[in-house]
Amino acid sequence: MQQPPWAGIIPFLIEGVTLCEERIPSAMHPENTALGIGTIIVAVRDALRLARFFETVPGRQSLPTELRGLKAAGFTVEIGPHTRCDALADQ
Repeated sequence: MQQPPWAGIIPFLIEGVTLCEERIPSAMHPENTALGIGTIIVAVRDALRLARFFETVPGRQSLPTELRGLKAAGFTVEIGPHTRCDALADQ
């Protein structure tokens, strides 16, 4: 994806393939009920332009969102069954 028109515009996302047991010592595993990441928040310059990209990749419609405390607005889109991505720019 680092080709025009998205070069330098979209965040770099990767998927890990190394087992958690190999990355984190067993003594470090927290004893809680966390099952994964619920929301990823990305700071961007142009949220409207990125909305098209984020709708295309997962094939889902983006929706407007804002964080008033940060004076930021943009969009949110589901990127998996339990995860959403919010891309926000300064208002």
